This record gives sequence, structure tokens and C-alpha cells, in this order.
Amino acid sequence: MKQACSLESMVDAVLSEMKRRGNAKNTIERHERAYSQFYEYALTQGENSYSKVLARSFLEEKEKLSAYRGPRFMEQYRIALNKLDDIAKGQDIRLRHLENGYHLKSSCFDWVIPFFEERLKRRLKNTYDVNTIASYQDTFRLLLEYMAEQQHIKPYLLDYKHFSDKVILSFLNWLETHRNCSPSTRNQRLSAISAFFKYASQRSISALKICSNIASIPPKKTPRHIFSYFSVEELRVLLQMPDPRKPLERRDIVLLSLLYDSGARAQELCGIRVGDIRFSNPASVLLHGKGGKSRVVPLMSRPTRILQQFIAERKFGTAEKDAPLFLNQRGEPITPACIRNVICKYISRAKNIRPDLFNESSQSSSFAGGWHRISLHSRLFRTCLCPNDRNIRHSKSIHAE
Repeated sequence: MKQACSLESMVDAVLSEMKRRGNAKNTIERHERAYSQFYEYALTQGENSYSKVLARSFLEEKEKLSAYRGPRFMEQYRIALNKLDDIAKGQDIRLRHLENGYHLKSSCFDWVIPFFEERLKRRLKNTYDVNTIASYQDTFRLLLEYMAEQQHIKPYLLDYKHFSDKVILSFLNWLETHRNCSPSTRNQRLSAISAFFKYASQRSISALKICSNIASIPPKKTPRHIFSYFSVEELRVLLQMPDPRKPLERRDIVLLSLLYDSGARAQELCGIRVGDIRFSNPASVLLHGKGGKSRVVPLMSRPTRILQQFIAERKFGTAEKDAPLFLNQRGEPITPACIRNVICKYISRAKNIRPDLFNESSQSSSFAGGWHRISLHSRLFRTCLCPNDRNIRHSKSIHAE
């Protein structure tokens, strides 16, 4: 967009461009008010064209009111005048902003909204990926907070030059020291930042260098957690704990059986839809895993019969193939935390019946990671990682009975 001759035509150009790009009505009205006040001020100074000197003088006048108008009072004027400044320089006006309300001056974050809309929301369509999107959004919020508090750069002033590899490393260290983030969380934040700048570098030459610098930052090594698996007898007792006379516990019977038989992750279990179950021979379940990847897992006869009874009891219609298979007491889809609570409840119940199996010192009785032990037991069996372990080779006899 080229430089306009008069202040009035420059303002018209900005507002027209904002309308063309689909900016919110209240945002456009806020700019109109700012430009109206700036135009009146310019007339009092005998000016009818934009200049940095005039803009600075106008902001100094408004600064006198900011003490009792709040910190965002000045921001609206700076943002509006930045767009006029862009036109005066013959540059494209800067209109993008983050959803959390931070208005960004530079083109550095021009790709944030497309990144979320195209790279994440359109490509990651499974229910699992809602967590991924939330994690990425949280990363950007923390990054802006860090740049403002630690680097003393306000969000609307950020540019690519501010994001060196040293700054990103400092941000990652800040997460660990000031926010007590674990190394794995730190690596997730780094992955989100890398994904964004890789996306931006494909659309803006200015982002290429920063993308390569960030790509050179290695993830931090994290300790590997080794989960034990339940013994055959522990699983047998645990699967007998739900009371089939209670509707909610009938759901838990299906949940535990499917978790064990499929070796699914907790989030994969939460994402199962009615249409993901196939009762044809052999019966199977479609699991939606990380990164939008799916896999089909065959089911044994007993879990299949339990599933058939459960679905018949729920009275799903043919049009409800996208309905969640498992719901909580409020009729909402279950969450990984819900699965954790279910397992903890039945481990606690089993401890009262068989304290010799589920005792405090027993590694397998730990509440943490209960579903890992159930699904890991199944995965070990299915992949035959321990063919000489009699417990694993014969563990499917639990469902055969």
C-alpha cells in the first residue's frame, strides 16, 4: 500500500483495508475514534498530513491522561498511528493480533492466527488434538509474558530480530526456574515455538534465519519412566471390582475391559466414538492416536460381547456414529482424569479384598499410572516382547473365562 497525500486519505485507506481483511467491528470503530482525535489535533497544529513529529506530539498529549485512564489507554493510539506510519513508509499495514488481546506492531506474528487455523485446527481434527492446540496457545501466552517481563519488550513491538536462539534458550530456562516446568514440558514449549517459526519461514523470508537458529536448540533429555504391569491375578481381581447392577459401574466394566484388551492410551479411550467399533468378524476398534494417526485393534470375544450389550443398553441410533462411547455422570465425554479416578477407585476397593496383592509397598498398587499398567500389560502381550514370561503369555485367559 503506497503513501497517500493527505492525512484524511491515509486514514480512509487504513479503515478500508481493515474492513477488507475482516477486522471486528468494534476494532474498526476504536481506530476511527483514535483517527478522529488525531485529525482534530493535526488541524489545531495547522497540519493536514502525517509525520512522525506530529504523531509523537499527539501521543505526548495523550500520555498526560494515561495515568488515570489505565495502561491500555495509550496502546490504542499507538496501534492506530503505527498503521499510518506503515503507509508513510510505503509498507503494508499491520493488522494482525493475538486472540488474547495483545495487539502486535510487527509482521513477526502475522502468521499466528493462520498457524492456529490452518496448521493446527484444520490438520488436527481428532478430539485428542484439542490438548495440542491448548498447549500451543499456552506456549504463546507464556512467551509474550516472558518477553514483556524479562526482556522488557511489549508484545506489540515484537519483531523477528527479538527471537534469537539465546532469547529462546533464556525463555526455556525461565520456564524451569520460575514456573517449575519439567524438562518434558520445556521440550513441548520448544516444539511449539519451532513449529510456528517453521510455518512462518515458509511464508516469510524474514523468519528463515530465526527458524534455523531455533531448530539448532536441542531438546533436554528427560528421565524415562518405567511402568510395571499388573500380574494376572491382580488384573483378575481388578476387573471383578465394578458392580454390574449399577449403570455407571457397568460402564466401568466396559471401560476397563476395553482398556486392557486394546492396550489403548487413556486419551485414545476417551476419543472412541460409537462408529469406531466394528462387530464384524473379527471385531475391532479404531483408535485415534497422537499426530492424527489412527490404528485398528482387534478385540477378543468377551470384550466384544460386553461392548455389544453396552451399546444396546445405551440405545444408540444409526445417526449417532459420532457420539462418544463413554460419558461421565453429567452426560459429557470422559477425560483421562476420569479414567484415572475410575482405576484408583477400583484399586482402592481391591485393596480391601486382597491386601496381599494391592498393598502399599507393592509397585503395582501405586495409584499413579494405573492405566499405564493395564494397557502396558496388553501391549507386551500383543507385541510378544516377553515370550518367556508365563504371566504375559497366559494373561488373555482372564477374558477367555
